Amino acid sequence: MDAIIRFFTRRQYKNLFLLTWVVLGLLQACFSELWDDEAYYWVYSRHMDWGYFDHPP
Repeated sequence: MDAIIRFFTRRQYKNLFLLTWVVLGLLQACFSELWDDEAYYWVYSRHMDWGYFDHPP
């Protein structure tokens, strides 16, 4: 318990902020859906080619 208190000392509030940011980001990633453009580029990454009609080489 003492190590946790030392981790969040007065000068290290940025650690608490970064930890909170990471936890919120993971929660958002778990509960949000892919948007159209994200799915679009994910499909391109699964089927690599030298060029596409709307994305030439």
